[in-house]
Amino acid sequence: MAAFPGADAGEYDPRDEHESELAIEQFGLDLHVAVWNNDLDTLAMLISEGSIDLETRDPQGATPLLLAYKLGRHKAAAILLQAGAYAKPRVRNRWEAQHFAACTRNVPMLRTATLSILKETDLAWERRVPRLTAALREMPDFDMTMEWTFKSWVPLVSTMLPSDSVRIRKRGTALRFDMTLLGMNGLSWERGNT
Repeated sequence: MAAFPGADAGEYDPRDEHESELAIEQFGLDLHVAVWNNDLDTLAMLISEGSIDLETRDPQGATPLLLAYKLGRHKAAAILLQAGAYAKPRVRNRWEAQHFAACTRNVPMLRTATLSILKETDLAWERRVPRLTAALREMPDFDMTMEWTFKSWVPLVSTMLPSDSVRIRKRGTALRFDMTLLGMNGLSWERGNT
């Protein structure tokens, strides 16, 4: 297995932490055990009952989805995502599902993790749009120009540093940014209208 904390199958087993069925039920780790055993039928049954929280964390801080990615259980991860599991959970060391998927070197699983995270990000943005639109509507219209320049005391370096003029305009709920600096090509700055 991969060489990252908590990834070694011998290092983590929810059954070691909670030896009896009673303890597993008490801590709500039924989904974790189903993922650990790669028991897709039990996993689907537990999810269909609807009484289990998909975001329950085990003693190491992993949700069932993170555990599925840690262990390389692509089908279990797909079932959990389809059931509505949060796509961007993190363990205590700040690792996300995408990190674990990358460590397994399973390209389809990494693709699924990345697309799930992008979908979750899009949904979060869509939830914010009405509030942002209302805030823009309340602000007065404006037209503003900002100029910025980088300078250095080192000779000839200032000639290579960028400078630009940025124009920001707001009308109603529309916001527009105009600038001429596009990027860098070698040692020169590319300019255009954006």
